[in-house]
Amino acid sequence: MIRARFKANHDDYRPVSWPVKHPYWCTGYAANGSHSIVVAYADNKDEILKNWPEAEDIESTDETDYTFTDRFPKPGWFQAYLPVNHWLSYTEVKYGYTKRVGRKSRIQIIL
Repeated sequence: MIRARFKANHDDYRPVSWPVKHPYWCTGYAANGSHSIVVAYADNKDEILKNWPEAEDIESTDETDYTFTDRFPKPGWFQAYLPVNHWLSYTEVKYGYTKRVGRKSRIQIIL
């Protein structure tokens, strides 16, 4: 998995495909109005280009887990699906991973 930062459409930074597998955020706009800056997790750069065909200047780092912070909070729409026998990391426990149950979503952590 990668965490990418790139230039996207100024007027609508949202991905063209929905739903997306990983979270994303708009972090700002160019002063001259030419583009927005998006940070997104993805499986690879091809997935970025599938969801944002206009993406330019893609910079990325390899990641093993999502990092949610005050600046990059877990999006309300995001549902992470964990594999069977997945051990929760500190980040997962602190920020919570949701499990889709029918039409409702719940955070379920058993200690």
